[in-house]
Amino acid sequence: GVLVLVGPPSLLGGCVATWYLGHALASSSDSSLATYDVDAPSSSLGRLAGAGAMGGVWAIARRTLFPIVDAGGALSAATATLGEPLKIASWRDFYRATGPPVAMRCAVGLGAFAVGGATAAVVTDRTRRTKRESSGRRL
Repeated sequence: GVLVLVGPPSLLGGCVATWYLGHALASSSDSSLATYDVDAPSSSLGRLAGAGAMGGVWAIARRTLFPIVDAGGALSAATATLGEPLKIASWRDFYRATGPPVAMRCAVGLGAFAVGGATAAVVTDRTRRTKRESSGRRL
């Protein structure tokens, strides 16, 4: 019962955390997680590129990974023994109730947010560097 209420917000929190993790690791100005400035905004172009990268990761996974765990896939036998969602009391029960399809989608979602954050950081850093270089040439 409680995990049904806690699961979705936990996944959302994980998505936000992996976005910032990807952003922090890819940022050329400061790759240290301890001193990462969350308030330093990404550029609009960076956020758009990050969203595009997330969509790209999801599209690739939809064509390559998801068919493996969906009906008729290599792991589809595991989905035949799914449990009842209302009897979820632990993460193990959650996995048994949802099976590989949902677990795979959660993992890909978290990975997509990390890639999106990293892409946003790279695009933002390059945009800012280009602006600094172009303003320096005018002087």
